[in-house]
Amino acid sequence: MIRRDDENDWLLISQVDHAHLAAEIAEALGNENMPALPLPDLLIPAIREHDEGWREWEHAPEVDPDPGPIGRASGRERV
Repeated sequence: MIRRDDENDWLLISQVDHAHLAAEIAEALGNENMPALPLPDLLIPAIREHDEGWREWEHAPEVDPDPGPIGRASGRERV
């Protein structure tokens, strides 16, 4: 989970949403300023799905109010 402090609140962006946005950006590549992504049939799905392992944890993250969400790797790792 990507966390940004916003004054007294957090802006939380799921890893899954981040991956889907990254895939949309990759699909849009290919114009006079930037070449298209090679092998798009292989790479676009890989980009879109690369954070699927976070989906279950992000549905019910463990939260410690100071400093925030706790990662799933060690159970106490900050994310």
